Amino acid sequence: MVTIYPPVKSSIADNSCPNPLPKLIQTPSGLAIVEIQGTIHTPPVSFEDGDAKDIPDTKVGNLVFPLYNEESADDTSWMKLIYLYIGKHQRLTGQVKKLPKAMAILQKKNTRVESLEITDIIKYKIVFSQRPEPVGEE
Repeated sequence: MVTIYPPVKSSIADNSCPNPLPKLIQTPSGLAIVEIQGTIHTPPVSFEDGDAKDIPDTKVGNLVFPLYNEESADDTSWMKLIYLYIGKHQRLTGQVKKLPKAMAILQKKNTRVESLEITDIIKYKIVFSQRPEPVGEE
């Protein structure tokens, strides 16, 4: 049996890292689900004695919200167009969709007894379901 605790306000309200997502889809800890229907190729990871060594940081891309306007927070039309730039020559076009059921993100608590804490509730996902488009450097 594992006990689950509600979120602690101080653990999810950490503002030390600015959240790049528009305020309308930000969650308290800045988490979001990004759904890419395809394969992302990353550099190989070397293994020694069953442990991963020298795991490289791999930049997947940049999220851009071209229609988002911070001044009109009630307008949700920006959710219909989101770009994910991969490298300098590819762009994925996506949109924000509401999840049919909200998802809780759980984290192990630092106690002797096995217990979990809810760190975030996610209600939206960003979906990129089309093939990448070629783009020029800009």
